[in-house]
Amino acid sequence: MIERSNGGVPHGPLGAITIQIVNGLQYLHREMHQVHRDLKPANVMLTAKGVAKLSDFGISKQLESTGAFAMTQVGTILYMAPERFSGGRYDLVSDVWSVGIITIEALSGVHPYKDKSFIAISMAVSKQPPPPPPADTPADICEFIRLCLIKEREKRPHVRNLIQGQWMKEASRLNAPQETARYIQLQKEQRG
Repeated sequence: MIERSNGGVPHGPLGAITIQIVNGLQYLHREMHQVHRDLKPANVMLTAKGVAKLSDFGISKQLESTGAFAMTQVGTILYMAPERFSGGRYDLVSDVWSVGIITIEALSGVHPYKDKSFIAISMAVSKQPPPPPPADTPADICEFIRLCLIKEREKRPHVRNLIQGQWMKEASRLNAPQETARYIQLQKEQRG
């Protein structure tokens, strides 16, 4: 969907997809006590009816509780949180970083660390300020991204807190699958 969006997914459909991703992560974190560890656009499947489903749990990690930590370094580096590059402890909020990167990529149509080497990505994620959203991004989406991309793991919110933000509250009022399906259909029509 990002590749077909010709420069970015519109805010309405993106909100509809993002609320489904965040709700899926909340279930994964709270009920299953799992950190996904490889959340990226390719691992978010969209059905023809507009339902977003998280996929590829091959490297997800079962934690003892929602307060437990993992330490292995696996996953796609373009979406890894800063704490994952250092080889230190990480937990459920590492997935939140990935949601922020996915959101920026969906808004702009381009990954913020595209065409960088592992070392360049590691340095950018670990040492530089987080990538900004596109200049025309509404304030409520900017705030969502800001929260997702807080560098310090212990200050980054859990998904249950992200759902309380203005953008996610607005998105939760939509029929998210219907809004997503409408956008999928529009993309099909534009491709002809």
